[in-house]
Amino acid sequence: MLPGPELVAAFAAVDRSACNGFELGVLLQAARKVACWGESLSLVVTAVLAHCPPCFKDGEAERSSVPEPRAAELLSPLLGWTNYRSDQFMLIALALSDLPNTRQALERGELEFSEVRTIVDRLTLLPPVDRAAVDVAIFPEVLKLRGGLLRLHIEAEILKVNPEAAKERHKKAREDRGVAVYPDVDNVSTVRLHGIPHDQAAQAWALIDAIARTEKARGDERTLPQLRADIAVSLLSGEADVIICDGAPEAAKEDEDCTGENGAGENGDDADPRQGSFDDLLDEHNNADSPSEAEGAQDDSATE
Repeated sequence: MLPGPELVAAFAAVDRSACNGFELGVLLQAARKVACWGESLSLVVTAVLAHCPPCFKDGEAERSSVPEPRAAELLSPLLGWTNYRSDQFMLIALALSDLPNTRQALERGELEFSEVRTIVDRLTLLPPVDRAAVDVAIFPEVLKLRGGLLRLHIEAEILKVNPEAAKERHKKAREDRGVAVYPDVDNVSTVRLHGIPHDQAAQAWALIDAIARTEKARGDERTLPQLRADIAVSLLSGEADVIICDGAPEAAKEDEDCTGENGAGENGDDADPRQGSFDDLLDEHNNADSPSEAEGAQDDSATE
């Protein structure tokens, strides 16, 4: 049964206490379809609201030919949302006018709102004609994909339709690079470094990971994720005792090893081959906008 009033009525009539596990699973699927259908209705109404000029309660039902410039600001007081969420929801609602297949898939419950958000995000910089072309090209394969595979499939189709759009997205992401700190619960924080080319990010990871593994090999009781976090913070805060391997002879004592941080292995030959010097990490790449062949390393856990 397709989502709609009939499915809502059928769902409400079910006695959940009388359902077995299989039946509850089917009921859950129906609930998600209803939720997606509800999101599609919200987006349709939001798109119409964007074309309504400001008015009083008893004003005429007027519509403007273009979206009102500050329409997203209406959603914050109406729904109790943050400005960021309001802007994002309005952007998705307006973009779906050029993406009929994506909109209908959400309405049928075949795509979740988070997946629709991913599709819209990847197509933002495309002109309307190219958006429509990609919207046609990604179906029906997109219905089988989730997460990273979904993004890769969309990017592949964008490259076929408009290769310059991928370059523009990369350029914009580089221009928006920065560092942010987010206070978390339990008196801890998250430091986020974003907009960095893949090769530089892989190089930074390799340095931190190599130091962590060297320390672990020496018997440090912390796990690898804990070591990586502690090493990254010590480097960023300037508290690390860094020895430059290829620096002047006086930069290190004869009985000290050339490692990225004080206290690495006792034998220089034991250092992980992925470890690079600190200078290498700071070197600027000659072609920062070139596609990177580096792959993000997997975060493995340590049991000791």
